[in-house]
Amino acid sequence: MKNNTTTLLLLVLLLGLCLISCKGKPEKPVKKEINTTVKAVQKDEETMNSQEQEENTLPDSFKSRLRPDETLYPGKVYTDTVTYVDFNNYDYDQVLFTIKKNNDTIVLISEDEWEGKYFKEQEIIINWKIDSIRPAGDPEYLDFKEFLISSTKTAELDDKNVKVLWQETLYDEELKVDINTIVLDKDFQKSIIEPERAALGYVATFVGNECEWEGGRPDENRSNLKCKLLSYLDLGCQCSDKHLGFLNQWFSKDSIALSMLKRCPTIPNTATIQSTFDEILMETNTQEQTITVSYKVKTLNIRDNTVSAYTKTDQFSYDLKSIVLVDSKKTAHK
Repeated sequence: MKNNTTTLLLLVLLLGLCLISCKGKPEKPVKKEINTTVKAVQKDEETMNSQEQEENTLPDSFKSRLRPDETLYPGKVYTDTVTYVDFNNYDYDQVLFTIKKNNDTIVLISEDEWEGKYFKEQEIIINWKIDSIRPAGDPEYLDFKEFLISSTKTAELDDKNVKVLWQETLYDEELKVDINTIVLDKDFQKSIIEPERAALGYVATFVGNECEWEGGRPDENRSNLKCKLLSYLDLGCQCSDKHLGFLNQWFSKDSIALSMLKRCPTIPNTATIQSTFDEILMETNTQEQTITVSYKVKTLNIRDNTVSAYTKTDQFSYDLKSIVLVDSKKTAHK
């Protein structure tokens, strides 16, 4: 009986070993490698198809306010004469170069090499093109913008010797009477540069130039006094934030001028004692970077019925970003 049991156990053990040997070696994962290769090829094909689809959807031509009546093509370089407005290298992801043409303001994407090169309202020549750009916040979106390639001055700044302001006797249709009124040179207004604007703005701050309250009366801050020369210079109302903000920026290196500007007067042309310009002459020397403003002033005391006059000459030195009053001479008239 014992021998039979031992024989049976041996048979079971041999059968188990036989079954294990029949399983053989595991197959290589050929199918898995094939699937991986297929997926990689499919992904490459999808990327290529996506790129081809994007290229097929790109427009062949564009429009720009720089040349509103033309059909423009990407990558082609265009040359235009424009007016410089502003340069911004701080507030956006891209460096922005703002110009004006045909009364339209256009922003181009540029490099930072043109910072501080031009005066506001200066006429310049630009080379530019239309090219693609992907915004930093949305890299999958493809946009097209004007890009600045290069820029130059149309010419060096011209020396100037101009009569900016004078008085004329004109007939007032409403009052039905001849009156003396300030006249300003409109042609000079088109070519004025920022330092000239600052020099004239400073002079205009302290002399009346047909100033009247908007609305007929002063507001609580007396910031609504509209004056003829300041309006001509696009400096807003007398002693307003626009007026003083511009001058404080340009005279930032002139402590005496800044101190004077803190005492900005608001005197309308109805005041008992007032002053007015009879004439303003301005000379700009671009080689020496000086601006000389000579002006005749008449002071009226309506209460005493008296008139006095004087001539004053102010000389300024300037650079691209600042201006300083370097000399001032006043001569009273008898």
